[in-house]
Amino acid sequence: ASLLSAGDILVLPYVHNFATHSHPSLLLESFALGIPVVTSNIKLTEEFTALPAACFSYTSGNLKELTLQLRHALEQTKNRKKIVSLQRSYFFKHFSPEHSIKKTLGLYAFLTKKRKK
Repeated sequence: ASLLSAGDILVLPYVHNFATHSHPSLLLESFALGIPVVTSNIKLTEEFTALPAACFSYTSGNLKELTLQLRHALEQTKNRKKIVSLQRSYFFKHFSPEHSIKKTLGLYAFLTKKRKK
């Protein structure tokens, strides 16, 4: 975490949707720490790229877009506190232990109800 928090931004140029059943740990950690992220907009990252003010995305494989988003993210130093606040708020709202438990219980209820039919 200390190495991650030492950076100005985190760049995650994903190309493939590996492990689409979960979220990349590095994205979760960066949001929890309030590190601005530049990542490709693939299915794996869509929950994060849905917050464009705090997660800068580009079309996977498009180097021109990546360059523009990197520049944009680096220029956001005056908005850093706002970005950090948005990321942390989003993280704790969507990925807190309570939220995860609620989602899991909802899934169990759905599966149990479906099985009884």
